[in-house]
Amino acid sequence: MTDISELYASLFTDFRGATHRVRARQYVEGLLGVDGRKTVANIAAAVGDPQDEQRLRRFVSGAAWSWDLLRRALARTVTTRAGEGRGAWVVLPVSIPKNGDRSVGVTRHYCPERERVVVGQQAFGAWFATQERLVPISWRLLRGSSETDRVAAVRELVTEVAEWTGDRRPVVVDPGALPVTDPARQPWERCPLMVRVDAGVGLAVAPQVVPGHAAAPVAPASQALTSVGRLSVASRGVATVPAALPAGGPGPLTALGVWPGGRVGGRPEEVWLSDVPAARPASLGALARLPRRVAGGWRTRGAAVGLADFEGRSLPGWHRHMTLASCAYAVDELAGDQLERQRSGLCAA
Repeated sequence: MTDISELYASLFTDFRGATHRVRARQYVEGLLGVDGRKTVANIAAAVGDPQDEQRLRRFVSGAAWSWDLLRRALARTVTTRAGEGRGAWVVLPVSIPKNGDRSVGVTRHYCPERERVVVGQQAFGAWFATQERLVPISWRLLRGSSETDRVAAVRELVTEVAEWTGDRRPVVVDPGALPVTDPARQPWERCPLMVRVDAGVGLAVAPQVVPGHAAAPVAPASQALTSVGRLSVASRGVATVPAALPAGGPGPLTALGVWPGGRVGGRPEEVWLSDVPAARPASLGALARLPRRVAGGWRTRGAAVGLADFEGRSLPGWHRHMTLASCAYAVDELAGDQLERQRSGLCAA
């Protein structure tokens, strides 16, 4: 069982002053205690003093504290509790619908989850995931919708999480099927990486692939996986084959196909590239399933702690809110039983 006071202490260890630690805890506890939208006014009311509204508003939008340091402490806290070498990082996009344009970064864009154009924010998040836990750690708000913007956001997040924890945990990137058209622009060298790619990306696939070797047949990824299925190692709806990007780049790689229903056959539903060393198909399949778990966490607990609720034109304010909401998610994930007992005790009193 995780002690809440110790958890807060580890999260807020880099705040220089006691006042910032108090405000951070107030904000996080307000996020966990408010029913409905997590406005600053509602958060202040939840922690017991409406006069705190302006203090909390300044703390989020105007105070001089680094969200990077808090995210680093959050990453250190959750990875330490997971144990050395356990877990993986997951980077994927989210769409945050908004009414009007009162908030920073609002654009009209296509939302794959809703299958229509929406008005709202687009962001990428980096989550830490084990078989038991999910916790959001870091965020990037897109100010445009070009491939360059998306690649830059992914690269920054992958670089951050690799440097913060200083280990070689795999990073799973589902950037909305971002094409791997230019390997030099991808962050492969940072850590073991597994990236979802467009099914039409050309791959050189053969039983023993030498990256860039002209003799290896090149075909769209989905076709390559289908046509060489007899060479694949298949398990639980996934199949793998050695692969390379025909223009050169990182290697050796493994191409992974994921089929619905647990049976390999026909066109794969998803195609991934991975340089995770010595990974079996089942372990790569488990990594490929993590983005769906994270998307579920975003819709459920993420909504409950206010990850989509920031209203304001301040980009620093957005980053600070998202970071504190990520801390609230971590507290609920790691110490939810203790929180529930506290709430039950208050109700009984």
